[in-house]
Amino acid sequence: MEKANSLVARAIDLANNKETLYAQGGWGQTLTDDNKVMFVSNPMWPYNQEPDRIEKIMAADIKVIAVDCVCGVKSLIDKLIEVNDQTKEMRKPCPDVTIRNMLADCSNISNDIDTVIKGEFLSYADYSHCGIYVGVIDGKRMAFEVTHRWKDGAQLVEIDRPERRGLWAYHGRMTKYIDYSDVTPSVVVDTSKLKNMVTQKVKARQGDKGDYVAEIQRILIAKGYSCGYYGADGVFGNATTQAVKNFQAQHKLEVDGIVGYDTITRLIGV
Repeated sequence: MEKANSLVARAIDLANNKETLYAQGGWGQTLTDDNKVMFVSNPMWPYNQEPDRIEKIMAADIKVIAVDCVCGVKSLIDKLIEVNDQTKEMRKPCPDVTIRNMLADCSNISNDIDTVIKGEFLSYADYSHCGIYVGVIDGKRMAFEVTHRWKDGAQLVEIDRPERRGLWAYHGRMTKYIDYSDVTPSVVVDTSKLKNMVTQKVKARQGDKGDYVAEIQRILIAKGYSCGYYGADGVFGNATTQAVKNFQAQHKLEVDGIVGYDTITRLIGV
């Protein structure tokens, strides 16, 4: 069974090598002369028949891999993109798989995107788009996605971008295919200090120091918000202030960089 970190590494590599093209029904095939015609002529895939899409598919280099969102995820799992010698089976259209099918096969399904871990399947609320969460890169939570809208293929996209707020609704572990034993689910956080802040109506802000600041930093980091080079050092500096602001903006709280009642309760889920 595939390890989660291996799946993530392969997804990142596929997104970075920029040799993919969005095509409805694409599940990891390289674009041959034969299947280019299949992609642009099949009535099941009307998007492929738009003039600019026909042009891109027909002009693609033979080494370019055809993928769409759910089949792109499935092809990673099936390792189809690693096969060099295409078979008749590989030239068939996308397998009978939908985003709902993929999510139904998942375990630990949750609608709290703050608890997503590396290698998990991601879905929009309306099941119109999906991806794989690949972890925090340069302080940002990133997903492997396939769409025609961004660079026309597989890529890594920040899941917390303001314009996409609320779109990602579900995540789950693809334990039917993936072994998650090499991924630490979350950082262990002592929330008792933060709960005391709630009951005592204490606020934390830039310049503060102490164990309670370190706990705030740990939970921010666990949720994918970088607190800077020194991490959870117990010092509420510029990086921690920015992390708090990013968290507040993502959760539609007042963006002031101060950890007060509303921010604390959202952080610890009270």
